Amino acid sequence: MWALQNQDGNSTLTLIDSKTGITPNSPLNYQVTSSTQGYDDVVFRNGQVFLSYTNPAVPTDPTIQRLENRESPLIVTPILTMGAKGTNIATGQPNQPTTQNDPDSLKLIPGGALMLSSGDDGQLILVLNPGSGDQRVAFLSLLTPANAHVSGLDDAIFPGSDSGTLYLTDTGNNRVLKIEVDDIAEGALYACVGSLNQFVRVNIPTGVVTAVITNLKAPHGLAFVPKRGENEDDQGEDR
Repeated sequence: MWALQNQDGNSTLTLIDSKTGITPNSPLNYQVTSSTQGYDDVVFRNGQVFLSYTNPAVPTDPTIQRLENRESPLIVTPILTMGAKGTNIATGQPNQPTTQNDPDSLKLIPGGALMLSSGDDGQLILVLNPGSGDQRVAFLSLLTPANAHVSGLDDAIFPGSDSGTLYLTDTGNNRVLKIEVDDIAEGALYACVGSLNQFVRVNIPTGVVTAVITNLKAPHGLAFVPKRGENEDDQGEDR
């Protein structure tokens, strides 16, 4: 198990063995540290490790980095920066600026792309073929039914199976919700939106959200467990 500490400055990484506990060499330090930036989330993809990086200040600051080793000091390579451009999914326009003032959650979605949530901006940034010579970027801005931009976007997931259980952290109410779901449409996208205090479904062609659960308080984390026996796509957490 990987436990990331201090997401917004002086980050470290602790490795935990399920049988023996915290490994003797933990916590691991990064080769380059910052008192104002750090590592928030982690994705494992085809033997590679990708990390979201917080609080970018200038367009060249990284927002996703690839980990190159697994011992102190930890060495990283930037693969996405704050100033990256990509295709706007809602309009189809290429070479458009992304909005990454608040990089946060990082997920691996069906098909193998990385999906980064930029929380305050209410934007999802997709990185296809991450870290390769064929890397491409696309993004989707989430909107209310009245076409206003949302904020406080945290976890977003493609369940990858038509039935199972969603777990949602309702942070402000100090609880975790267990949600049994069936007949999920293929390719459905769900997200936690703090400005609405809602768990929503996202219309991918437009970015417009529809409330699924309301009256939440600062919803954050999402996890999906497929129904036993279902064939689900990898959501990015190699254990």
